[in-house]
Amino acid sequence: MVKLSNDKLAESEIVRRAQQGDKEAEEYLLEKYRKNVLIRARSYYLVGGDHEDLIQEGMIGLLKAIWDFRPDRETQFATFANLCIERQIQTAISSANRQKHMPLNNSVSIYAAVSEEDPG
Repeated sequence: MVKLSNDKLAESEIVRRAQQGDKEAEEYLLEKYRKNVLIRARSYYLVGGDHEDLIQEGMIGLLKAIWDFRPDRETQFATFANLCIERQIQTAISSANRQKHMPLNNSVSIYAAVSEEDPG
């Protein structure tokens, strides 16, 4: 865990530091909220992807939450982060389910079919 965990800083201060480029603060927040990402990703299925893809999308949502959080909006970072994580995962699923992706999701490799028929 990052050194910040021992500090008595308010979470909004840690977020502010991360927004200003403090990699240690960003790493601390990513590690702290990783479990939230795992919990949210567990209840979804991504067509053409696997569980790790959903976790990555959730982590992208968490990064966006760190960058976009505004303490003057009078909401806690945890609430905002969970919302951003959830929306990023749902957006990824919606994108994968679009009709324009159907050929990619339902196609069969012609090379796999040829190699199964021709052992040589």
